[in-house]
Amino acid sequence: MDAPIEFCKNHKPEFYEKVESGQYVHVPGIDEEFETPVNPDLYLTPDDEAGNLEKIASYLEQNLIYPIG
Repeated sequence: MDAPIEFCKNHKPEFYEKVESGQYVHVPGIDEEFETPVNPDLYLTPDDEAGNLEKIASYLEQNLIYPIG
């Protein structure tokens, strides 16, 4: 999921409150570097819910993980 940190903080405020208070450490994008994958199997964004579902279903079907249809 390619999401800006503000999106993440807005959708999981309890988690990020614990990160900011020091209860959680080694969080990618906060106190650890996050390296964007060069060739991810799936590329999802928070603003494309319908497209994300289609990509996930297609991935599952193409990889014979879950039969669709």
